[in-house]
Formats: sequence, structure tokens, C-alpha cells
Amino acid sequence: MHHNQIALGFVAAILLAGPATGQVSAPLTQQQADFLDRNSDGAVSPDEYHDYLGNAFQYLDTDRNGSLGRNEVEDLMSDDQFSSIDSDGNGQASRQEFLNQGQRDFATADKDASGQLE
Repeated sequence: MHHNQIALGFVAAILLAGPATGQVSAPLTQQQADFLDRNSDGAVSPDEYHDYLGNAFQYLDTDRNGSLGRNEVEDLMSDDQFSSIDSDGNGQASRQEFLNQGQRDFATADKDASGQLE
């Protein structure tokens, strides 16, 4: 499988597991955690998660306009999920809105408030 397809699969899994779905956040699978844990310390730090989401945003922004339209993520998330990311309701999810949702998702997934996902 091509690296971008793997990355897209992780984007989908992480976005769909997070609170943007309106559901309780599911824990990361071991495969997801291993993929995100760039320094191999056994935990995903906020920086690792942020860097990953920044790269994911760049990958998903296929028209390279600095924001995600519904058409760019329609295969990954529902309209409700997209709307939860698009906090200003302009029909576009900016990089900052995407990263802000990622921070909220990280905080929700950090059940023990350790500042890391293990």
C-alpha cells in the first residue's frame, strides 16, 4: 500500500474516532499509536499529534487553498463532523480550525490527563 494511502487511512480512523463525530472518543489502536509516536517512547505527545494533523491537513487540502472544503473530506466525514470542525460556519475548515479540533480530540482522548496518549 502506498504511504499516502496509509496516511489517509489513519486520518480517517483518527477523525472518525474523535469527538467530531458527536460520540465518545475511542482510544487509539496500537497501530495508530505506533504510527503517531515518532520518537518511539511508547506514547503520543501533543506535539506528535499536532504535527501529524498538520501533515494530514496538507495532504487533504487537495486544491492547496489553505482550507478544506466539504468535497475534500466527504469520503472521511459526515456533514455534522465537518460542521463541528468548521467553527465559523463559512463552509471551509481552515488549518487552524482543523488543528483546534485536533487539540480538543487529544484532550478528550487523554483520559488520565497525563498530557500523552498511551
